[in-house]
Amino acid sequence: MNKKYPINLIGTSGKILDKNSASMGVDWLEQNGFEVINPVLISREYLRFSGKESDRAFDVNNLAQMICSAGENQKIIGLGLRGGYGLSPILPDIDWWTLGKAIDKGLVLVGHSDFTALSIGLFSKTGKSSLAGPMLSPDFCEKTISSFTWNSF
Repeated sequence: MNKKYPINLIGTSGKILDKNSASMGVDWLEQNGFEVINPVLISREYLRFSGKESDRAFDVNNLAQMICSAGENQKIIGLGLRGGYGLSPILPDIDWWTLGKAIDKGLVLVGHSDFTALSIGLFSKTGKSSLAGPMLSPDFCEKTISSFTWNSF
């Protein structure tokens, strides 16, 4: 098996509704060669969101800063935790310049649903791209992961 990139979960929208399934999703990813850096994010919640607005913006900005501070290119996947709603209020708090620089250094952002707001913001502010693809919940939280989801990821 080829070495897979580490995965950093990004909780920008709704909270995880089924924490046991999400934990199974993390286990599945790890059994298939990925290292999930911050699975503790599964349990974070504030009202209906995966944290306060400041927490959610911090997730994106901290990941970008972490990549940019690395001495060499840091290959890592920023995987959306889940969709729903919650990303648009934090868009003004995103450090787009650093996020774009992190993309240049090896960050790959993956998600869909509400995560699309981050993808569009990234492209419009920096000209950098992200990937529309599966997120932890629900895509990797099923008892059986579809071959389409896995092969596409």
